[in-house]
Amino acid sequence: TFAVPSYETSARAYRTFLRYALVSPKPVFYILRGNAYDRFLKPLVEKLKSFGARRFELLTSTMVTDLTLHPGTREVTHVHLIDGRGKPGLRRVQKLILAVPPERLTSLVDGNTLLRRHAPELLGVRKLRSQQMASLDLVFHGKLPGIPRDHVTLLDPVGNARHRSGVSSKYGLSFIDNAQVWGLDKTFLNVVATDFEPLAGMPKEEAQKLIIAELRKYLSFELRDID
Repeated sequence: TFAVPSYETSARAYRTFLRYALVSPKPVFYILRGNAYDRFLKPLVEKLKSFGARRFELLTSTMVTDLTLHPGTREVTHVHLIDGRGKPGLRRVQKLILAVPPERLTSLVDGNTLLRRHAPELLGVRKLRSQQMASLDLVFHGKLPGIPRDHVTLLDPVGNARHRSGVSSKYGLSFIDNAQVWGLDKTFLNVVATDFEPLAGMPKEEAQKLIIAELRKYLSFELRDID
């Protein structure tokens, strides 16, 4: 529900979200007690590697470009890959677990006649879409006063005529102070922009400045306060 711009969230999807969320409304959100790599991704990779190379080969930072199917058995025999250095490769497989974004899977299906013929249900993947979002970590030299411990969604400033037609801040900003969860002595805001399209084509530095300028309409701090 919240991984797309707010204007693309349907009433039906939000109603389903509320049905599940209100069963146990507090806390509404959970966050990890540390950064995502150390607390989630690294343990997951280590667990997978613990099963041993004899059971499967684990490839990371790798792009899947095509699949080769056996015409008779309909099984995938080879996977075409590009590694993190841009080098193409080919892997023979016996069993395959494919975890790719829906847009990537759609292109695989479109370019593979055998795959469309043997698994026509994959054509329905076009109904799934993912949306790019922007995330900005801001660490301050000290503690900002009045920052809640909970997740905060920024609404329009009262009386701001420029934004009266909307329901959220420009770029759909929300944030949480990681410092209050991780036990740090400085404010550490993780800021997310869900309405990302206006920023998508900009240089990273320019997009950061716009997000910070929008954030300063709601929070009292100076640029020199940011570490």
